[in-house]
Amino acid sequence: MVERMLDILAARFAYAGDSTALANDDTSFSYNRLSASIETWAMRLASAGIEPGTVVLLRGDFTPDGIGALLALLGRSAIIILVAPSSFEKQAEFARVGRAQVCIDSFDRTITALAYDGDQALYDELRKAADPGIVLFSSGSSGTSKGTVHNAARLLEKFREPGKNLRTLAFLLFDHIAGLDTLFYSLANTSTLILPKSRTPEDICRLLSEYKVEVLPTSPSFINLLLLSGAYARHDLSSLKIITYGSEMMSQATLDRCAVAFPDIRMLQKLSLIHISE
Repeated sequence: MVERMLDILAARFAYAGDSTALANDDTSFSYNRLSASIETWAMRLASAGIEPGTVVLLRGDFTPDGIGALLALLGRSAIIILVAPSSFEKQAEFARVGRAQVCIDSFDRTITALAYDGDQALYDELRKAADPGIVLFSSGSSGTSKGTVHNAARLLEKFREPGKNLRTLAFLLFDHIAGLDTLFYSLANTSTLILPKSRTPEDICRLLSEYKVEVLPTSPSFINLLLLSGAYARHDLSSLKIITYGSEMMSQATLDRCAVAFPDIRMLQKLSLIHISE
């Protein structure tokens, strides 16, 4: 199933060609560049002997190499523990709890064997179905981090039918379920994903204005901060059509303030899932 979905994505990327897939203040990357990255990573993984069901800790972000490694690993039906830069200090703990057998660093393009055996009951279900998996960890603020195991084939399947091509800002993180949802939706519709270097209200509003962003996936906490800062009133946000939010409760008072501040913007709640821990 996942192979077919990845074939569909590959065909869409080829059709999009030199259209912009990723952009930030410094540079942009086309769908052709992203396709080349996926192919390169597929060859690296094959050479490294990454087999279906291998548990791989992937250090990555919204970059051609990070996305290329992720999609190539999905194509090999690996079980992927995602670690974004904000969680690098927890990498050893994530590897231990998640029983990672291999570490792939998409930044320096290295593949390193780890000491763990990949033995976890929830992984067996994925291996039996020959499906790839994605493991996302909580912050562990109340103790040892806990991972949520997702069937990646099911995550991708909902993007089989094309949706709307909407320019989107990647506010949420690479190792967050809503961040992945943003990524897959954008790629499946060959949209442009705008990458912020900081997540202050002023910088986010500047990007929304300069890049004519149409969708902002974010959190209730940031929406509160945005309203308090007044940054939205200092920039032209007329292109923005949708704000999606999840992961936290949104108070009715905040929604009421949004209705006043953003009368022409749709506010959509995203519902975010089997945990693993020591």
